[in-house]
Amino acid sequence: MTGATVVAIWKDDGTVSAASADTLIDESTLIVIGPYDNVDRLATFMGGPSPGGRVALVGAGRVGQEAGKMLNHAGIKPDVIDIKDRHLYFEGNFINGDATKPHILQKAKIKEVDTLIVTINDDSLNIFVALTCKQLNPQIDIVARAVNADVVPRMHQAGVNHVLSESIMGFQLLQVAMVDIGVLPKLSNYKICEVIWKNEPIIIRELNEIYEGDTKIICVIRDGEVIETSADFSLAKDDRVVILGTTEDVKKFIDLAS
Repeated sequence: MTGATVVAIWKDDGTVSAASADTLIDESTLIVIGPYDNVDRLATFMGGPSPGGRVALVGAGRVGQEAGKMLNHAGIKPDVIDIKDRHLYFEGNFINGDATKPHILQKAKIKEVDTLIVTINDDSLNIFVALTCKQLNPQIDIVARAVNADVVPRMHQAGVNHVLSESIMGFQLLQVAMVDIGVLPKLSNYKICEVIWKNEPIIIRELNEIYEGDTKIICVIRDGEVIETSADFSLAKDDRVVILGTTEDVKKFIDLAS
């Protein structure tokens, strides 16, 4: 009907699942691809954002700039708040100030805003902004960025309706892709997640000897670098380990890592 392709379903709890022709669409968010016109047609069909909606955007860094461009394409010119005096690469009303301060939020008429998008590269600030905005406008719909996946529950507690964790979504979309190309069974209970290794350094070959599960280490993230591992690779304390396995086996790995 629209020409856009639904790649996956993004649910309120942060999980991402593959979609089929028989998938029932509820209150979840759709991840779609396609030409702009087709995606716009789907957004209109689904009751998506309209040019008349009021949107406030907190943060005009890399993520905020991209969000602003997408809002413009939907016909929305947001009020943008940033503590730095930044140039906007899209149309919007820029407000220079601290978004955790009520008087700055009031400049964006936060009580009249339908949707707030928070994109600061600091989880604590994102949570504080969400709490402040909910106090001023309890009905506001908040979408917030999560830099670290472990803050997602706290963000929901702060009143954020949709939390975008880049790492979680990336891993889960990878899982969806692996199912689509046949690497994983269509209805498998496999999951991909990131686990922080809290124990002392250990060689993966030695880890496999003591680990009582069947989990594959996809890669290790250390100091911002993604490393493809081998049996002779040594895990270091505080390494971020991206693993694939059944829900039960992943839980065993998490217990072992902590």
